[in-house]
Amino acid sequence: MIKNECKVVYKNGIGYVLKDGKELKWSPWLGDLFAMFYDTTMEKSVFPHKFNASYKKHIQLLQNKLKDIHHYTILELAAGSGNLADILPHDNIYVGIDISARLLRIALQK
Repeated sequence: MIKNECKVVYKNGIGYVLKDGKELKWSPWLGDLFAMFYDTTMEKSVFPHKFNASYKKHIQLLQNKLKDIHHYTILELAAGSGNLADILPHDNIYVGIDISARLLRIALQK
């Protein structure tokens, strides 16, 4: 829910929250600093070292589980670079939310 004194404006497909006509800024998040390396970092570092798992197997599992989901509106929280949009069948409407505007810009290109 957006507070009464705030509003959302959209620029290039990304929603920004404004208060008194100025964009609200939150504390910087690391995702904005390494957005261009996000997918590679997830694949090469986070999945193998943090989860002791294969990123490619994770994607294959998701593809298998989600292949029969059709004609829905999907909301993904903490969407990162929007990889789920590539995995879901394309007859769904995908909406991704993330704290990092840079990662959302990457997601828009997918």
